[in-house]
Amino acid sequence: MVSDRSQLFGGRLANLHPATTTVQTLFTAQATTEITRIQICNVTNNNVDYSIFHDSSGGTYATASSLVYSKQVSGRGIEVIEAASQGSGITMAKGDYLGVSTSAADHLVFNVYGIVQKVR
Repeated sequence: MVSDRSQLFGGRLANLHPATTTVQTLFTAQATTEITRIQICNVTNNNVDYSIFHDSSGGTYATASSLVYSKQVSGRGIEVIEAASQGSGITMAKGDYLGVSTSAADHLVFNVYGIVQKVR
């Protein structure tokens, strides 16, 4: 289904199915980027917690850089974090990182959508 808001999300920037519970880098901004949508899909029947971090100091993720911390996705559930309007997403500078962690390996799939600044 395509909605009026479909242009808001831009293209898919990253996809990750973490095979470990330690923090993994999901996306590294190569230019100024607006993250407009993060979709988390639980591909198992188990409830799983996840955390998302936005770090600008070299991928050293800590609770101080948490965007979401220890939120649960139910088994076979989907969690969507999306911007309400254009310009209201997560702004990342060149070299910023998005990292994710999960409470169980191989359970969640993360997809990130956004708009990357055009370089002339």
